[in-house]
Amino acid sequence: MKIKEKIIFDLPQIDLRGPLLVAMYPNKYGTGMSNIGYQMLLPFFRMSGFFVERFFALSENNYSLKTFESNFNLKKAQVIAISLAFEMDIFNLVKVLYLSGINPLASERTDNDPIILIGGPVVMANPKILFPIADIIYRGHLEAIDINLFITLSRFLKKSRNRIEARTIFNNAPGFWVYDNKSIPESSFLRKSDLLTAHSYITSNKLHFGDGLLIEVIRSCPFKCKFCLVHYCTGPVIKAKPDFVIDLAIKSKDKVNFIGLVGATVFSHPDIISIVKELVKLKFRIGFSSLRTDFLDDDILKLILQAKEFCLTIAPETPDETYRKILGKNISNYNIHKIIINAAKLGFKQLKLYFVLGLPYESPCDYVEKFNSVKLWCRDFLKNGGKNVKISFSIFVPKSGTPYSLEPFSDLITLKSIIKDLKILFSEEHNIKLFFENPEESLTQSILSIGDERVGLSVVDKIVNSMKFEKALKKNNFDLNILFHKRKI
Repeated sequence: MKIKEKIIFDLPQIDLRGPLLVAMYPNKYGTGMSNIGYQMLLPFFRMSGFFVERFFALSENNYSLKTFESNFNLKKAQVIAISLAFEMDIFNLVKVLYLSGINPLASERTDNDPIILIGGPVVMANPKILFPIADIIYRGHLEAIDINLFITLSRFLKKSRNRIEARTIFNNAPGFWVYDNKSIPESSFLRKSDLLTAHSYITSNKLHFGDGLLIEVIRSCPFKCKFCLVHYCTGPVIKAKPDFVIDLAIKSKDKVNFIGLVGATVFSHPDIISIVKELVKLKFRIGFSSLRTDFLDDDILKLILQAKEFCLTIAPETPDETYRKILGKNISNYNIHKIIINAAKLGFKQLKLYFVLGLPYESPCDYVEKFNSVKLWCRDFLKNGGKNVKISFSIFVPKSGTPYSLEPFSDLITLKSIIKDLKILFSEEHNIKLFFENPEESLTQSILSIGDERVGLSVVDKIVNSMKFEKALKKNNFDLNILFHKRKI
């Protein structure tokens, strides 16, 4: 299907004589343009004096090697600014640099190569893995950057391509790391008192939410789930002002009829009810990036239906309510079951449930049997008017910066056995579909999540020297076995 874009809000004027900066998202177009953080790069770098082009590393069937707007080769860029949201995208990043004729190792690049700048959630959690690859790393909120740093960079690059001198612009700037610095900078965040103003500028028929306007209503998370990095690595909880959200919606009314409200815990915004009611009055269809069961009483369920959202998405994480409380989610199986039945009776047609396999301290012995209660939830949803259920199973990945960062990754044999038994348990449930992450990919993600420079070098070896990742890790003296044991600080 051909990409069809629509400008919702005008971007700042582009400087056609400015140095070429390529804003890269190392995945598919639809994933990148559904990311508000990536979209916010476009006005920021335009205002800094750059000629900005977008780049998405994956096309439908292969790697992309040309910029989105003008089909420039990556090597033509003076700066490549990369928004890295997922660990596994590090492979895509290294691959497209290599295929474009750019050495992925910062130590091997010359003044004729682009400056590689990397930011995003991955580097907020664990920047070390990117030390061999990046010229500059930024940890923190885009809005917390002093834009004068990039105005200075764009002016400098009009006269010179000396990369070492260009990097010195960012020495000691809050949140920034420059190549060959051994210390990790503190992240640079907005203050809790600041107001959130992040939103999309461009919509498309390829957006994951749907063709519409995306508004970030809350950033970070007030809840401290032990396995999740959002509370621990993304700064203080910051909220958008209700008037700001409604004003954006009104201004976009002639362009879109859908608004996606984005945040780790959308319904923890103190004014979310009034925001949604106002958007419903304006006849918008509304999507929610997250729903916590703690907030879902009948009144909120009815409000979600008024917003023309007929899919209930919740994440119990585990069927064991005692362990769920240990994780940081204090809600009982009884209450989850009750919410699911009420949702079906009220008119929700789809149910999506999210669980995590291989969590620390969770015994695998009777684990699958506990999913009989989940099967009952699903059956009761379908009995009371629901049409279909999707259950997605991710696999626990120790994340740097979280309380579970030092916990072991579950062994592959146990994980595969649990997946097999779950498939058998639900095999006769025709309107219940199960989706599982690949255990081997989750293991690789764990390596990337807790890894250091040696893992970054191993990624480069895998791509450039066509080595198996395990062999590359061994070459770079990274012991894979540490993942399967509780680690020490």
